[in-house]
Amino acid sequence: MIVSPRQSRILPVVATAVISGFMVPSALAQLVNYGSFHAAVWTQTSASPSFDRSNASHFYAARIEVTDPGDATAATLTAGATMVNLSPTSTPGELLGYSALYAPGNDGLFDTDFPPAITYSFSITGGTLMGQAGGISHPDPLPWPDTFPVFDNYDSLSAVDANNPTFSWNSWVGAPSYPSAIFFQVWDGATPVWSTILSTGTTSYTLPPGVLSASSVYTAELIFSSRLLGTVGSWSSDPFAPGLASYDFRTQVEFTAVPEPGAFATLAGLGLISFALLHRRKAKCPVGS
Repeated sequence: MIVSPRQSRILPVVATAVISGFMVPSALAQLVNYGSFHAAVWTQTSASPSFDRSNASHFYAARIEVTDPGDATAATLTAGATMVNLSPTSTPGELLGYSALYAPGNDGLFDTDFPPAITYSFSITGGTLMGQAGGISHPDPLPWPDTFPVFDNYDSLSAVDANNPTFSWNSWVGAPSYPSAIFFQVWDGATPVWSTILSTGTTSYTLPPGVLSASSVYTAELIFSSRLLGTVGSWSSDPFAPGLASYDFRTQVEFTAVPEPGAFATLAGLGLISFALLHRRKAKCPVGS
């Protein structure tokens, strides 16, 4: 199942994209940065899926970060004839807004609503910065990643060692055309469990011990992200405020964490010993007792 973009599970990637070094905070106070995010999402259900944008779900997100939560209490993003409302999150100074989730087969409609070759306009509509505006210019075509992310150890994910959970995936083919990165994260329902940023040459990742609980079901998400930085944006009152345009291919997969193999062996051994003792005890009991 592909989750709705309005659920909290997608928030850390939007936020991490900013704080990870992809964007440099503004030299001036109040407005820190702002970003535009196109995303295509798949749920992997086989070892060799056939992914393309026509069978992906899509969503769009916009983000503004200000120094003081009172600087911006509401904002809008306009992309052609489409408007997205931004509102404060639980993170002080952050405003986020999302489109609806476009079901598979609606990639053409998504491209119409959030098209290339135009400037998407931000406007702060509440707070002390009300009236400030900026924009992010998107190229034509949109620079989606060159490769769809696929977990190539899918068949082993039905039973992942909770103390040594390793995930592997396909290589990002060719040199990315834009500054790019791989994001890997794990969710327990809508609760983030782990998130990390990797280079585009990375093809596997092992979670440290203690992150997962045995006998629990999680969702892993692998994101190939192509990004345009800095010069794509322009803000009316602050020429140093960095803008970010992100184009993400995201693949989600459910997996089950299980006790490490040694624990299984120990439990199995204890079970056999208990059975043997019970059998021996029964054998010693006199008939009729």
